[in-house]
Amino acid sequence: MIAKEMIAEKVFAEGVAKDIRNFLPAKYENAEFQVMQMNKNNGVQMVGIMVS
Repeated sequence: MIAKEMIAEKVFAEGVAKDIRNFLPAKYENAEFQVMQMNKNNGVQMVGIMVS
């Protein structure tokens, strides 16, 4: 069950990373958005979006 939740979170994050540019100020028009999966210190895996 946890694997399905992680996949769902990753799919959601990918959708957000693709569409978030439309909701941000113009200074972010050339920014790159990348989905990252990180292992926290307590063993929990988290999915996030990195802006560069």
